[in-house]
Amino acid sequence: MRLQINTNIHLNLYRLLPLVLILWPAGNAAADRLIGRYRPQNDWQEADTAYLEEGDEIAGYKVSSTYDLERVHPVRGVIEPHYGIDVATPIGTRLLAPENIDVVCWWDEGGGGEVATVTMQNGEQFKLLHLSSCASGNFDQGATFARTGSSGTGTGPHLDVRRQDKQEPSRQDIEPLLTGEPGKPSISDAELTCSIGAAEGTRDRNCVPNEHYQGHTDPGNGVSNLGTFSYQHGASSPEEADRRQLARLRAAEKSIQAQAQEKFDRPLSKEALAAALDLWNQSPKAGNDFIRHLPSPTPDNEQIIDARSKAYVAPVTGQLDAPGLGDASAVEADQARRTKEVQKSIQQKRLEQLQNQ
Repeated sequence: MRLQINTNIHLNLYRLLPLVLILWPAGNAAADRLIGRYRPQNDWQEADTAYLEEGDEIAGYKVSSTYDLERVHPVRGVIEPHYGIDVATPIGTRLLAPENIDVVCWWDEGGGGEVATVTMQNGEQFKLLHLSSCASGNFDQGATFARTGSSGTGTGPHLDVRRQDKQEPSRQDIEPLLTGEPGKPSISDAELTCSIGAAEGTRDRNCVPNEHYQGHTDPGNGVSNLGTFSYQHGASSPEEADRRQLARLRAAEKSIQAQAQEKFDRPLSKEALAAALDLWNQSPKAGNDFIRHLPSPTPDNEQIIDARSKAYVAPVTGQLDAPGLGDASAVEADQARRTKEVQKSIQQKRLEQLQNQ
């Protein structure tokens, strides 16, 4: 496969440097950090709606309180981390299984009242607080397993949805519980973190963070990168950076899968989706153009690399639009390297899941 573009780039040592770094056996992780990434500032604005704010609607109900690690408790008057998203639901609002789930009901003496711990098919767990009723057991998709209320300590009827891992709940986490419609992504947060972390060079192939996870400077634009995804837009810690970028990636996922559905009448495979989101993490502009160059929702690696590379070519001018990445050969080599890292990580996670069954 050869990326064909209209370009008048002259050969010089400066433009050969990115290719040398990429092909250098020890340079997998260093390549991206040294040659930078194309991340126009305006591209990052499109995913801001991934954050749930007070007043946002989910399944027809308003968000009344957001995820806030420094929130002053409305009843106790002291600073207590709020790890959930509160949705103002009337007492008795049904909670529905979006897929086959396991539910354990219990009473939280710390103020949560009647709580349901919900385990999804992929192992993710959620805690639903302040319920009026709850039934423990296994529930098929569409079945009612609990009703919202105002039990425990609070200021009125609402549903408090929390992730067991204390990360910020997304719209994709909450909405299916209120509608009973399957809505979880086909790729988990852990798979995204490990695969993109491997491509970024911030995590090793066992998904263990390395020194670059704690922060490094991107020579492409001189901005400080932080966390797994080399986040550049202000965060107090690598953990916060990861939480924020995962929310952006989930918003991008929705758009990418909608494009796939329109073009192929089906969503992307897990492998293709992982590659698409890694590309979006590297360059939102290129990520949004990925589907246009993809021949199938279940492409092989060569087709993925070809589509990723072509996504850096401006459709109007036919010119390579990848500042900091080098010439066409360098772009293609970088996309091949990243695709290889992403696929290896996804395959390793799949093997781990099979071994744990």
